[in-house]
Amino acid sequence: MICITLESTQNKNKQYFFKYACVASILAVAGNLLASFFATLVTHLVFTTQVQTADHEPLFELSFIELILFAPMFESVLLGLFVCLLLRSKLSPTQIIYLSALLWAILHGLFDVERFLGTLCGFIIFNYAFVNWYPKGFWIAVLAAFIPHSFNNLIAFLLITFISGN
Repeated sequence: MICITLESTQNKNKQYFFKYACVASILAVAGNLLASFFATLVTHLVFTTQVQTADHEPLFELSFIELILFAPMFESVLLGLFVCLLLRSKLSPTQIIYLSALLWAILHGLFDVERFLGTLCGFIIFNYAFVNWYPKGFWIAVLAAFIPHSFNNLIAFLLITFISGN
């Protein structure tokens, strides 16, 4: 009887985690798309000549696997380590989520200013996922941040590929 109860609790936790990861993925993509659209619109309206004449050569190119698996996993582990350090401070979890998201947005915005708002929205979701799942363990929290991050990168990759026609 105890084994059955324990197994059903574990199945509920797995089902909840899967639903949570799906909702977080959708929220991250939607927020990123809306914020990126707004940032691109404002950038083009305010800096029309600079944007049109700027050479947007990439500093580096990432393969599909690097963009969808390795980059989100590496960033999720770094995010987790940073958030764990901040959790030892006197900051509230909400402050930690926004501070960490702001740092990631600044780092991503260094490569392309238009990515700042979209990255900020996405990393608020990724940080929230990490902080929410951290009591269950570090690696489950990393996975909770990784899944929506990876899905977000997948959608971005597909949209860019579709729009550029490659």
